[in-house]
Amino acid sequence: MVDNKSAAKARAQQEAKAFLDDPILAQNLYSFDPQGPKAARLVQSVQSIHSKITSLDALIDFVLRMHPNTPIATAFEDLRARFRAAKAASKAQSGVASHREKHHFINSSGLRGHGRSIEEIIASQDHPNVGSVTNPRIIWRERMEPVGLHTNLADTKCRQEDDHIVVEDNGYLIPNPDESFIILAGTASKPAKKDGNYIIELVALQGVLSGEEFAEPIYEWMSTVIGVAVTERGDVRPKHDGLMVQAGYNAGPRHAHVFGPAKSFKKNLDQTTMIEHDEDVISAMALTWAMFRSFMPSDLVEIVDGHLADAGLPKFGTRNVESGDGHRLTAKGKEYNFAGSDRGPCEIILSQDYSAWAHTDKCYAEFCIDWTVKRVDRDPNAPLDPPRVNDTPTIQTRAQALRAELPPPPPPVLDPPPADGGGHFVDCELKIKVPVSTGTFVAFRPKGLHGTTKIFGATIRQSTISFASRILDAFQVAQQGVMVQKKEGAGEGNN
Repeated sequence: MVDNKSAAKARAQQEAKAFLDDPILAQNLYSFDPQGPKAARLVQSVQSIHSKITSLDALIDFVLRMHPNTPIATAFEDLRARFRAAKAASKAQSGVASHREKHHFINSSGLRGHGRSIEEIIASQDHPNVGSVTNPRIIWRERMEPVGLHTNLADTKCRQEDDHIVVEDNGYLIPNPDESFIILAGTASKPAKKDGNYIIELVALQGVLSGEEFAEPIYEWMSTVIGVAVTERGDVRPKHDGLMVQAGYNAGPRHAHVFGPAKSFKKNLDQTTMIEHDEDVISAMALTWAMFRSFMPSDLVEIVDGHLADAGLPKFGTRNVESGDGHRLTAKGKEYNFAGSDRGPCEIILSQDYSAWAHTDKCYAEFCIDWTVKRVDRDPNAPLDPPRVNDTPTIQTRAQALRAELPPPPPPVLDPPPADGGGHFVDCELKIKVPVSTGTFVAFRPKGLHGTTKIFGATIRQSTISFASRILDAFQVAQQGVMVQKKEGAGEGNN
């Protein structure tokens, strides 16, 4: 039986070889459109003789193997070159990035490399580019007695409820807005160390991707994704200023105790739209994670990797897109599909114009990661407060109706609002304010008291990886099969 198959295969190869030996065919090949009907008929003709040849690629490989260094081989090599060029042109016209274009995207955005070690950064502090993304300035600083929990932070005493003004006169360090820096514990002469390693307190990188070819399209795309997300998904901090939504896995509302993909959409969207918008959020997560791994100090990345390995949580996924690897995004009118790339941890926070009083967060990792993808400073001519919406539920009398038509008076303005509109990150224990702008990337210790200054008219969109302890706790109990059910979650609720 085997001999019969081998003989049949040999006959098919010989017959196909004889068919392709025609010198007229070699001449005609130079005029063939590789994607046209003549090329298709040629493949069909050879396939009728040799059933294994089912495509033009397979036919070309067969000819080059059976007719090396012949005129027909030269003609087919020319056909292959034109075929590949036609496929590349077709892909370009369709808006799908080629393999080469994807490599260019990664390399030009600096997403293929990794950050330098703290030792290397300390050793290069006398370099002229100190304070840049690749060579942040080292600041030695001890933690201090902070303000009280739930203290409102502000840049100016604009409102009566602004409890604490974050200025240098109150002991705060405020670096230049374009300066990248790393806070290390201790002093230069007596650095604090743990297990022989420098203790990183905070990293703030300014202008990440600035000047790079894909910086503007990446930030524009990320901003659009966040803008759509905060419109379509439920606000998990409805009593706080601004909007904050969570996507990926969560632990559900506190009374439900479930672990699974969050039910985050509040709008009634069709399945196709939900999948598309979930894929956008997945890509936002993957980009945030890639930025962290590429630009943050390697020591810090190793610490976070250790926490993730210990946690064993699934990779990022949603109710509509399974957990796993790969993501896609659109930049410069083309879709970039990174099928095997790491999506990162299992949950992400997306926010718009969000500010928080002084607080701490319970996280299973030593650091949280925050990336500002859009900031537009306050318009000095705009009103200080947005128009108030009349939401009176019931009007019983004409007098009540007249009163309801009048919005409540705004609180008195004490000092002028911050010229840029506020919304800057504050580590209350390190007593440092991180100026926030497009391209600010911060890693901070969530168990330390921190917050943001009040926002007065600035537009700020951010992606945050928080490594919430509640999610890990729910996952671990779900793995044990006790109390917590591993199923679709329903949102994080308020802390």
